[in-house]
Amino acid sequence: MSNILQPLFTAAVGLANLRYFRPPVPGVRTVWHSWQDMHACLSLPRGLRREFHAKLRKEWGKDTRAVMTEAGPTTLAPHFMAQGLIHSMIEVGLAKPDIEHAYVLGLVAATKVYHEEMGLTEIEGVNYSLRAFREENGISGPHPVIQAVRRDDR
Repeated sequence: MSNILQPLFTAAVGLANLRYFRPPVPGVRTVWHSWQDMHACLSLPRGLRREFHAKLRKEWGKDTRAVMTEAGPTTLAPHFMAQGLIHSMIEVGLAKPDIEHAYVLGLVAATKVYHEEMGLTEIEGVNYSLRAFREENGISGPHPVIQAVRRDDR
């Protein structure tokens, strides 16, 4: 954990800021988030945060990465973990549904920054995201490709 990582984007989600990061693993991937930030955004009680973090290390340790940031150590987790946590907290009444909307708005903004860093056009970014989503969910290729349509071709 010697390299200090900078977030791609930070968004207000719920009652805190959520940092989004470049994926720390090779391959075509969606943007990751700070697991601890997500707990703060959801205003989870300290005991529940500890329990979730222990389960994360035990059951999902190979799918997450401990990193150092300017704010200190944090655990990076992929998009599906944020979705699962948000949906489960909404289901049990510990979060309001609008928190998912705030998370997704931040994810989209962070993804745009990520694609710009890679030099992708908007349509290339859409295709990259489609491929990343499919690969992260075990859907093998060939992946669909969206073609840009010129306005005068409609």
